[in-house]
Amino acid sequence: MFSWSKAKKHQVVIDSATNEIEMFIRSIKGSSSREKGALLFAAQKLRTELESSGCFQQEILNNPYSIDALSINLELRKTLTEYANNAMNSGDILTYNCLILWIFTLRAIAIPEIRLQGRELWEILSKNINEAISSSAKVIRK
Repeated sequence: MFSWSKAKKHQVVIDSATNEIEMFIRSIKGSSSREKGALLFAAQKLRTELESSGCFQQEILNNPYSIDALSINLELRKTLTEYANNAMNSGDILTYNCLILWIFTLRAIAIPEIRLQGRELWEILSKNINEAISSSAKVIRK
């Protein structure tokens, strides 16, 4: 059972995570369909790259509350945060947003209180699947 102090600290973490993901959702909602499509394409491309390198493991999605999945989730979030900081410092906003999207997705998997916001993020982006397909076609043509 949580002591009052632990419960208070837990609530601060939940409130912070909620505020951060809701700010990101607002920024995504404010972007154009083309930008959302490009982000969706980049996010799926990044997931494929992470899976190929062994960084992203299905255990995170299949059994998110196992000790292994929670440990993998935490390590992956740390790695992605480092990459996001590098992307921001280099001015690569699309890569930064893509990494932040995955960080929030992983947070939503690990923190049930923000799971609805995590789903909302992907629902917003999935409405722009045609733009994502257009983005992928442009990459293929290059």
